[in-house]
Amino acid sequence: MPAAAATAAGDEDGRWAKIWGEVPPGGRPPFDAGASPRALVDLLASPAAPPVQGARVLIPGAGRGYDAATLVRAGAASAVALDIVPAAVDAATSWLAGQTDLPPGAATAACGDFFNLPPSLTPAASPFFDGGFDYTFFCALPPAWRAAWGVAWGRAIRRGGWLVTLQFPVAPPDDLNRPGPPWPVTAEAYEGALLPAGFALVRRAVVPPGHSFRSEDGSHDRNGREWVAVWEKKGVDT
Repeated sequence: MPAAAATAAGDEDGRWAKIWGEVPPGGRPPFDAGASPRALVDLLASPAAPPVQGARVLIPGAGRGYDAATLVRAGAASAVALDIVPAAVDAATSWLAGQTDLPPGAATAACGDFFNLPPSLTPAASPFFDGGFDYTFFCALPPAWRAAWGVAWGRAIRRGGWLVTLQFPVAPPDDLNRPGPPWPVTAEAYEGALLPAGFALVRRAVVPPGHSFRSEDGSHDRNGREWVAVWEKKGVDT
């Protein structure tokens, strides 16, 4: 990795480590809704759901691991909540351990870099995931990293596998230069990253009003700024 890129990656890791380090015992960071997004739950219960049954699923930037549990409850054989911040992984490990309805070891948390997955997650016998879920990870990355994000997903998902992207915060053109995180996104930004990486768009829909997270005090309101999309990996495995 070039020195400038390595420095930028270190700065980003430090930013998130600082945020998690400031969370009080038993508390949550401000972006943590305390549960999986309703849009994911709704999708998994609908005829438009990807083939989750028996799948091995990856969730990067997973925080406390809610989505790993949700995907296992929907039929996934295993789901890995990946995060770069050890404190987030510790929180996810603790939370997942309390989900006594889950099969032992089915939903786990791992510390690692999505752009360079730990060898333990990509063993030679099974180097690819069947599916993936990406919500507030894409928008947490500087826009210059988006092409690399698409390449990383192309490496992680097997041919014929699937990816669900809950796209947030979808922004009007006059808001695209607002600094993040979360960095403003467009449907075209996801296409620009995923289509060259071998993915095809299966479906995309606006999340209905009232189905997005809104904090009790209204300071965090995602209504009207989320789209959910399902992709299929068409390209060759790399």
